[in-house]
Amino acid sequence: MIQRIQTIYLFLAGVMAAVFSFISDYALTQLQNLDLLKVSSSLSLIVSAIIALVTIFLFKNRSLQIKLIWLSIIVALAGVVLYIYTDGVQNFYLDWQFYLILVVILFLFLAKKGVQKDENLIKSSYRLR
Repeated sequence: MIQRIQTIYLFLAGVMAAVFSFISDYALTQLQNLDLLKVSSSLSLIVSAIIALVTIFLFKNRSLQIKLIWLSIIVALAGVVLYIYTDGVQNFYLDWQFYLILVVILFLFLAKKGVQKDENLIKSSYRLR
């Protein structure tokens, strides 16, 4: 399980999504105002982090793992859209938190690629039998 590169990618994606959700200045200041729309980007990344971390332990079911990674990517993309919508279209790229979300999505894509590579390897070994 730990020797697979996609495990490391999923772990890093989960940790970075949690860092965005809990430590970022954006989440802390908006949580004090209790504006649900502005906190929703942090909540979506919490969900994405949980899905990514749970997906690590589903290494025996690769097809479910691929589906959960896609779900996590979609939830993270929804977090990006909500972040851009609430922060304003003119100045969303000035915050470092925005780039952290993009790194999370990149790690999720790399993890999906690794799981797909394992799936293709298993399918090719079935053809050899």
